[in-house]
Formats: sequence, C-alpha cells, structure tokens
Amino acid sequence: MVSSSNATTSPMASSSNAESPMQLTQGPQFQGRPSKRMHVMAKPIGAVCNIDCNYCYYLSKQDLLEYKKGCSPEMDEAMLEQYIKNYIQAQNTPEIIFSWQGGEPTMLGLNYFKKIVELQAKYQPPGVKISNDLQTNGTLLDDKWCEFLAKHNFLVGLSIDGPQMLHDAYRTNRAGRGTHKQVMKLSNYYINIK
Repeated sequence: MVSSSNATTSPMASSSNAESPMQLTQGPQFQGRPSKRMHVMAKPIGAVCNIDCNYCYYLSKQDLLEYKKGCSPEMDEAMLEQYIKNYIQAQNTPEIIFSWQGGEPTMLGLNYFKKIVELQAKYQPPGVKISNDLQTNGTLLDDKWCEFLAKHNFLVGLSIDGPQMLHDAYRTNRAGRGTHKQVMKLSNYYINIK
C-alpha cells in the first residue's frame, strides 16, 4: 500500500478494507433517478414516398413487404399512441426527442402530425420537454404545414441534393421531372435555404 499523502487510488485497485477511499459514482441523474436516454428514428409511413430518387434503396423495400388485405404500411392511430406512450415512459431525461422519417412522412397529412403533438402532450411527464424533428423532401410543405412546424418548434431536415442541375438529376417526381423548384418555394415561407 502506498503511504504517500498525494497518492491516487486506481479504479482497478481492490481492497478488502470496508473504508476504501474509492467510491463508485452514479451517472447523470434526472428527478432523483439515473438518466436513461435513447433515440429512435420512427418511420410511420414505412418506405412510401411521393418522389422517386434514382439512388434510393429504401423505396424498393416496400416491394418486399406483403401487406394483408386491408393493411397498409402506415402506423395507425392505436399503434402511434402506444409508440408515443412507451417511448416517453422508457426514458428518464429532461428532454425527449422524437424523430420522424420515411419514405416521406408528410404524406400522412397534417392531421396525423397534429395527433402526434396531442398524444405527446397527453403523456408528457411534468418537467420534461418534448421535441420533434422531421426529415422531409419538402415537396408537400405549404402554409399550413409551415405554420404548424414553426408553432410546435419542429427541427426540419430538408433533403436537397445541391444546385438545381444536380438535385433534378437525382430527385425526381413519379413523372421523372426534377423537384428542385418545388422545394425551393419554401423560401417563400422564410425558411432559409442555402
């Protein structure tokens, strides 16, 4: 045993002495319990998308799924509520972040996302901030969408493949036409696109 007064105890040191100077410390705490955080990127519409990017591997994945009659790839309202409830309950942090992706998640419609915010408020624990982010190709966003996203502080990731010549070569609608002009109209909503 080292007798120097400035010696440090190695984390690997072991001692049968009950008064060992080494103390195990707990990790981050929130509301008196160990903090638990996870991040899930939900795809509530599966691989369904309204454009046909020539490099997209994910769009072809929907062909691998065999939907039973009457079923669709969309996360229905009951499943959505269960997901939101469980995702919130599984975490113990001051902020819970929901990430929404697709395919193209805005194809679910604005009312679907209004329901998301309503369910999050229903299950939101006191003192916990709920945040959302949304990855979109931007082609379906309009006044109502932009107002909603701003009102609820959504962090929006907009998929743009560079200048028009490049973007339109890869990101086309189902008719094979480029989507750059359609996406750039978002600058009319004071969305800064550089």
